[in-house]
Formats: sequence, structure tokens, C-alpha cells
Amino acid sequence: MITGHDGILKVSKGALVVMKVEEVGNLYRLKGSTQVSEAVVASEKEEAGTRLWHQRLGHISEKGLQIFMKHKSLPDLKSLKLDFCKHCVYGKQCKQRYKVGNHNSEDISDYIHSDLWGPSPVVSYGGALYFLTFIDDFSRKVMVFVNMSAQFSRVWTF
Repeated sequence: MITGHDGILKVSKGALVVMKVEEVGNLYRLKGSTQVSEAVVASEKEEAGTRLWHQRLGHISEKGLQIFMKHKSLPDLKSLKLDFCKHCVYGKQCKQRYKVGNHNSEDISDYIHSDLWGPSPVVSYGGALYFLTFIDDFSRKVMVFVNMSAQFSRVWTF
């Protein structure tokens, strides 16, 4: 069955949503990714059923699956052998925090923050691919430079 609402089409078979696409201009873009694998389609192992329900339920823990199994909410789930899931590991990783810096700016140019960004995937109208910023910690004055060929030229001062 195909249903559409607010520019999103859903292709479903029963309660299972097989595919979602969103309308972008005159095209429909697939939301998510496709999985082409014989193991998912043709496997009848109980571990595959556990893995499939683990994925369908948003990478639920083994304890959560045990609760579903206890209440017999998942009829095709016979055992709970959940193998290593790399997506769960990646989802639980976090970035390390930056240390808080100790600096006391008492005058202009005592402490300057700087950042270089690029290359940009899209060239600007002026042909720039990089930009460089300097921020004075005391005055909070910002200077932005963009590259014009091999050299940086000053563009904005705030």
C-alpha cells in the first residue's frame, strides 16, 4: 500500500513500512538506506529474528527484548541470542569535551581565537574555497578573510 502526506510517501506491507521517500522539487529522494542481503530475506535462524526485532525496535537492549518475549508480544521470537551490533556501539560513542581554557585578556590582542575552514564543496561567487577567522578575546572584534587564489584577502570586519 502506498500512502502520502506532507510530501512524504510511504510504501508499506501490512504494518511494516518498507520504504519512505520525500518529495524534493520534482524528484522523490529515498529516506534511509536500502538493504540487499540474502541473509535478511531467506534466513530462518532464530538469531536473525532476534537481530531483526532488535533493529525494528530501535536497537532495543536484550533486557527490553526479554520483556517483549515474556509477554509474548513478538510471536516469531523463540530465543534471545543477540550478537554484537556495531550500530549500537557507534550510537553510544560521544565526543571528548574540550578542556576549559584559563586566560585573562586585559587588553586588545592579548588573546586571539582563530579558525580555518575549507575546502568548501561549493566555490563562492568570488572563487573562494576557504575562509579564515580571527576573534579578539578582549574586544570580541571579528575579522573574516577568504582565499582568492593562493593568498587570503580581507573581506569583513565586525
